[in-house]
Amino acid sequence: SGLSGHGALRRRHRRRPRAQVASDHCRAVAPGDDADPSHRPSLCMAGRGGHKVRRVSGRVMLPPIRVGVTTGLWIWRESLAERRVAIDRIAEAGIDRVFFADHVSFHDGSGKDGMVQATAIANLHDQLGIYAGVYLLALRHPVTVARQICDVAQMAPGRFTFGVGVGGEDRHEVEICGIDPSTRGRRTDAALDVVTRLMAGETVDHESE
Repeated sequence: SGLSGHGALRRRHRRRPRAQVASDHCRAVAPGDDADPSHRPSLCMAGRGGHKVRRVSGRVMLPPIRVGVTTGLWIWRESLAERRVAIDRIAEAGIDRVFFADHVSFHDGSGKDGMVQATAIANLHDQLGIYAGVYLLALRHPVTVARQICDVAQMAPGRFTFGVGVGGEDRHEVEICGIDPSTRGRRTDAALDVVTRLMAGETVDHESE
């Protein structure tokens, strides 16, 4: 794909219709609410924040260490039966989660869509955690991403962690999606704000590039 000039890629959308995404697995849980908070997807931002440290009886209590592995792209070339065998072996080894990258067209055009992989793994095993590490949110529309997160969370209650990043060193991957690479940081921030608010059950009216 070829694109000329970054100036034409920057747009401001005014009076955008308000968006809302409804799902029992994504809405905010208030005190006394019957919905189980453990069924909601987790959100994390690559390179930001961290685990909270608790103190119990004067001792520092760290969260338990979780171990994840990636299967590699080879698994999607195998038959359905062989994929299930591979995922079952991971679970039997005591691994907590399977993680995978997300790329539209990285360097030589290779890549796999993170949400498609999450959906596939959710239906290959009913206990393994699923970790998108990390999803290139700036290249997608936040409303459709919020819907996808809620759908995956419904398929795999309490097992999906949605990691977000701005992408790697291949600026061309960003350009072919119609995005100026120099804007991907603030686009990610804006999109993450919209996604989290939609998942909390808000009706969102947002203006950005």
